Amino acid sequence: MDVAIHVKEVTSQSGSLDGVAFFEDSSNWQAFDTCPCPENTPACNDSLDCPADVITAPTAYLSCGPDREDELNGLDIQKAGILEQGVTLPPLSSPVFPSLTVSATGTAEVSEALVKLPMGTFISDATYSLSIALSGDFSLSVGAFSVPQDLIFGLGNSEEFYGVSKNDYVSNDFASFVQGRYDSGTLVECLDPSSGANCKANTLGTVATMENRAWPANKPTSTPTTVKVRFAVRERLDAKGNKEMCTRRGGKIETCKDATINAMQYYTTPNGQRGRTELAQKVITNFELPGRDLGYEVVVFRRYQQQTFDIKQIDINLCGCNAGGTVTECVKNSQFFNL
Repeated sequence: MDVAIHVKEVTSQSGSLDGVAFFEDSSNWQAFDTCPCPENTPACNDSLDCPADVITAPTAYLSCGPDREDELNGLDIQKAGILEQGVTLPPLSSPVFPSLTVSATGTAEVSEALVKLPMGTFISDATYSLSIALSGDFSLSVGAFSVPQDLIFGLGNSEEFYGVSKNDYVSNDFASFVQGRYDSGTLVECLDPSSGANCKANTLGTVATMENRAWPANKPTSTPTTVKVRFAVRERLDAKGNKEMCTRRGGKIETCKDATINAMQYYTTPNGQRGRTELAQKVITNFELPGRDLGYEVVVFRRYQQQTFDIKQIDINLCGCNAGGTVTECVKNSQFFNL
């Protein structure tokens, strides 16, 4: 049986919640596991049990999402995302905990994209908390030609990118802020990612600085195995608690958005104890990353083509998109950065 699905442009919503709608004329197939029933009516176990006069439910209009919480091993990442050059799922990888292997592709200092995980549409009024954790084995690059195991990962829309560099233990700081463009699959860092062809490779200087970025006294003596980053995008309020208004791209007047980026690394200390860094932070005022036409994606880059390592797991938690959810509650209730 061949099935063709034609989707027209959606302008009023970017996502939908499981079980919030029940399609008409679907009595011959299970549209949902459960039927949305109104209050004060007997429970209905599946679509075939729905009362005749209950065939629809209110639609939830979302600016992003819906909320999600994913734990992705190598096989999951391969299925859900896009693997770029040099990234493979070895046939001999553990069947229980399969990992992705990143192989060298050259000898240049080039920030190549490794993995892209689609996140869907984010319209301009979206506020959300996006938490990303990456764990791996970074002990594979050794010897005279080894380079720092620096990773860059964060949020992009196939053109513009904002994220954090997971710096290796040989660096003075464990994290730094990164922004730029990756139209061709290679990240070019620049001061204005929205400038298109005018985004030229340069040093971000103080723009890359994050608060609380220095290694602690008991810093690791090898590459940390895990890094966690969270984006919290909120509306900006004035001193009276009113929403501030900003002119966005294209001249549209909307509420101002600020993005707070936090990062932390986890490692084993020289005495064998589990350790972690401070919580580094970067605030981007008037944050704007178009996501209606292009859609967001989580992107992982490496800093050097010589880097070889295994990606064991990527965890993604998107919160605040569902109706009634707030970014403040997402951050307050999160145990994301706990050791």
